[in-house]
Amino acid sequence: MDIINFFKRTKNILITPAKEWEIIALETGKYSSLVLTFALPWIILCSLAKFAGLAFFSDNFEFLNAFIQSFIQFFTLFTAVYFTSKITYRLAPSFQSVKDEDQAFRLIIYTCVPVFVSTFFVNLFPSLFPLKLLYLYSIYLINTGITSLMKTPDDQKIGYMLIALIILAGIVLAMYRVMNFIIPALPVNAI
Repeated sequence: MDIINFFKRTKNILITPAKEWEIIALETGKYSSLVLTFALPWIILCSLAKFAGLAFFSDNFEFLNAFIQSFIQFFTLFTAVYFTSKITYRLAPSFQSVKDEDQAFRLIIYTCVPVFVSTFFVNLFPSLFPLKLLYLYSIYLINTGITSLMKTPDDQKIGYMLIALIILAGIVLAMYRVMNFIIPALPVNAI
């Protein structure tokens, strides 16, 4: 993994998304590489931040509890990104978009950058909770990226974009519910 490009891509997708989407649209390579070199490092960073935040800022730190919450964080983010990308790919023809699995993964992974960044900082420093408002920037990112990557016509953009975001949010909420059911004795903080 090239750490300089990792942070450069993160910065560019947040600061100059329209330009960055055009660059991303021209990239080749399988989505598995993107998952390993971009999504997974962010998901791991968010999970480690969860553990560190609990270790340093929790009044009653318990190693096992922090470890399990970190694992839940990892599992939830990874599952949400993966399945949302797969569903976005499969729904593409319904919205007159190009059915390209690699582009669907790029769209969802880079749309999640504000989620990754704000989750990292909020997990590490829980008092920064208002940073979660950055999640809303994902709406703008998917809106600017869906045309470049999926070639979605303007009249189909809103529907496709909303479905993708609802699926992403739904999977995250469902995963936390499932984890709360599986591990009921431990408090699980939402993203």
